Amino acid sequence: DEIADELTLKLAVKATALVISKDHLTQFVSAQIQSQIPASYSLTDDVTYKFTVKSKNAQTSTLTIDATAHLLPILDVYSITKTLAGKYPQPAVDFLSSLPGVTRVEISFPFPLPQPILTLPRQSGNITVIVSQANN
Repeated sequence: DEIADELTLKLAVKATALVISKDHLTQFVSAQIQSQIPASYSLTDDVTYKFTVKSKNAQTSTLTIDATAHLLPILDVYSITKTLAGKYPQPAVDFLSSLPGVTRVEISFPFPLPQPILTLPRQSGNITVIVSQANN
């Protein structure tokens, strides 16, 4: 039994990986699910993928791709701001909540006003509507 100052080891690893371009995958999935998206919704960029290898050999691999896509309602923002102009906050919330695909409404004002005079701007150009994905 001798004590060594150095020890040299060699390790060889063989790895095989399947690589798919994210852009190509996104285009492929979008093309496959586009017909399933209702006309009043649009696909967001937030798509997640789960891959399952069904079979593989030296030449080919067969995969199952489960994609989870998030949709946003397509809303006529111009028409919405026209409808909201001059409304009190609660009727505005009620109107926005009645729109298809809307799950949450938040109205904010740049400065506080007393309740009796608190209304949305009378000019629709001063109203901003933001449609975004709900955070779960």
